[in-house]
Amino acid sequence: FANLDAAVAQIQTNTSARVPFLADCFYSIALSSNANRYMGTVTAGLNTSTPEEVTDNTQWKIVPSGVTGTYYIQNRETGNFISVAQKGQRAKAASSDIAEAVPFILIPDAPGEFFIQHAETAGLNLYNNGSTNRVQAGEQTGNNAKWLLRLEESLLAQPEISTNEQITIYHMQRTDN
Repeated sequence: FANLDAAVAQIQTNTSARVPFLADCFYSIALSSNANRYMGTVTAGLNTSTPEEVTDNTQWKIVPSGVTGTYYIQNRETGNFISVAQKGQRAKAASSDIAEAVPFILIPDAPGEFFIQHAETAGLNLYNNGSTNRVQAGEQTGNNAKWLLRLEESLLAQPEISTNEQITIYHMQRTDN
């Protein structure tokens, strides 16, 4: 992790720094306004909750879609991709078939914060509905639509990751366990 450590050190001094995004790792996705509220999946769809510890259910793999700058988001526990993200509706990770996955763009906002935007519908972001804690899709741009992606080193998909497998996105945050 020497390269990642150097990149994190660079981010701390340079707000426009880029750091490696590791395609074969798992990340927690938490609300930037409440970093203890993680995105996870339940039978009815995506939720946010405050688990006592990060679990497989709150871990996500960011999978390149094959189109530059767009990604699929896959849950570690179920293997399902986010496959439903329609305006005004609860998002769901309902299928393990990548052909049914919704492509997303990770749009940086403040350092370490991202909007998770539907790649095919401009302005359609995933957001936390504060009254129900459901993750929904809508034209939200407030704090409830800003997410933190944190590498969970204890939950790496593979222990060896080559530099060739890295993708670059802006302002990724890292947590140490």
